Amino acid sequence: MKSKTALDIISFLLILLFIYTAVSKLIDFNQFKGQMYNQTLPRAVAKLLIWTLPEIEILTGLLLLFEKTKPYGFYLSLILMILFTGYIILVVLNYFGRVPCSCGGVIKYLGWKLHLIFNLFFLLLSILAIFITNRERGLVGKEK
Repeated sequence: MKSKTALDIISFLLILLFIYTAVSKLIDFNQFKGQMYNQTLPRAVAKLLIWTLPEIEILTGLLLLFEKTKPYGFYLSLILMILFTGYIILVVLNYFGRVPCSCGGVIKYLGWKLHLIFNLFFLLLSILAIFITNRERGLVGKEK
């Protein structure tokens, strides 16, 4: 029962994160577009992200809502958090030669180093959820 409670709490936090970030992008779509074009990404990649990232974030949140799809949501969350965190690490290490503007919403007030810690926290939550889910599946398989 403790595992289910932990997974429910992690799911709730990840749903809040991904739905919040998607909605903040969509509410001020023009600002989001400008921020994406200001990133140190090739223009074609920025354009692709502009039209897919909010939808992927919403999909992640929706997958995490339902027990049947929750494991897929955890894996998609892990992939997103690895990509986002990796990008932030490159920014913090001055890999790009310039520091682009931060994300929208409340997160923009964190600065890049705090944003990195924030992302690492959610990355660890995703890893923990996958670990618990896989452990639970192993326990269920042994009972049958």
